[in-house]
Amino acid sequence: MRGDGRDAEDDTFGPVDEARGRHLPDALTRSWLAWVFVVLAVGFVGWYVQFQALPAGASAANVVIHILQLVPSVCAILVPAALLARHPDARNRAGGLLVGAVLFALVQGLVVLADPLQGVFESVTPPSQDLPSIVPLEVVYSGLISLVAAFAVGYIAVGLSGARRYEDRTPSWLSAWLVPVVTIFGTVVGVLAAERFYGDAPMSPFLAAYLAATIIFGVVRLIVWAYLLSVGVRGALAGEDPRPGWTLVTFGAALVLISLVLVNVTNTIDLPTETVAAWVGYAIVVGYALGNVLVLAAFTVGLPELDGYEDEDEDEDEDAGDDWDDDAEDLSRRG
Repeated sequence: MRGDGRDAEDDTFGPVDEARGRHLPDALTRSWLAWVFVVLAVGFVGWYVQFQALPAGASAANVVIHILQLVPSVCAILVPAALLARHPDARNRAGGLLVGAVLFALVQGLVVLADPLQGVFESVTPPSQDLPSIVPLEVVYSGLISLVAAFAVGYIAVGLSGARRYEDRTPSWLSAWLVPVVTIFGTVVGVLAAERFYGDAPMSPFLAAYLAATIIFGVVRLIVWAYLLSVGVRGALAGEDPRPGWTLVTFGAALVLISLVLVNVTNTIDLPTETVAAWVGYAIVVGYALGNVLVLAAFTVGLPELDGYEDEDEDEDEDAGDDWDDDAEDLSRRG
C-alpha cells in the first residue's frame, strides 16, 4: 500500500492492460462460437466449389464474376464471427444485434438447402401448364429465405441504432426521406416488372398471390437496407465509435442498396445493347460483393462500441457511492 492509498500492483497491471487494448486473435480464443461460423464459412466455400462449378471454357470475366458471387455469402456467414470475436459477451449486451447477425448467416444455409430440395418441391407441388417456370412450394421456400434475410438486416440495423450513445448532430430529415422514397420506388418498379414478365399470362389467384408476394418481398428488401444505411449515416455523422466501423457500414449498405436498385431497374427496361447489359451486370455483382465486404469489415474493426456501457454504469455507481459516503460523513459530524 502506498501513501496515496493505491496498491503497488495497481500501477503494475493497470497501465499494461489499458495499453494493450482489445486484439482480434485474443478475442477469438474467448469465443468458441465465433470459430463455429468461421468453419461454416469454409464449408460454404467447399460446397460452392463442388456444386456451383463453372462450365468448361469459361472466360476470365466469368471466372471473376463466379468468385465475386461467392463473396457476399461468405461475408454474411462471417459477420456473427466478427461480432462475437470483438464482443464475446454480445449475447448479453447486444442481443438483438447478435440475432440479426446469426440470421444473416442462416440465410446462406437456407440457400444451400434449396438445391437438394428442388426435386421435392417439384414432386409435391408440380408447376401448372400455364406457368411451367413457377413451382408453388419453391416459391414458398424462396419467400421464407427473403423473410429471414429481411429480419436479419432489420435486426442488425435496430441493434446498431440501439447501441448508439450520442444524439444526432444533423437534422433527421437528411436521412429520414430515404426509406419512404425507396418504398415508393420499389413498389412502382415491382409492378412494372410484373407487368413486363407476366402481362400476357392469364391472371389466376395463384399468379396474383405470387406477384404480390414477389413485389412485397422485393420492397421489404430495399427498405431494410435503406434503413441500415440511414442508421449508419446518422451514427457516422454523430461521431459514434468506432468511427471507421460506422463509416464502413454506411458505405457498405449504400453499395448494396445501389446494386439492388440497379437490379430492379434492369427488370423493367431493355438496355440498349448486350454490351451495356453486360457492364451493368458486372457493376451489380461488384457493388453487391464490395458492399458486403465493407459491412463485414465494419464488424471486424469493432462495430459497435459496447465496452463503454459497463464503464459508464460503474462510474455512475461509484459517483453515487461517493455521494452516499459524503452524506453519511456529514451526518456523523453533525451527530
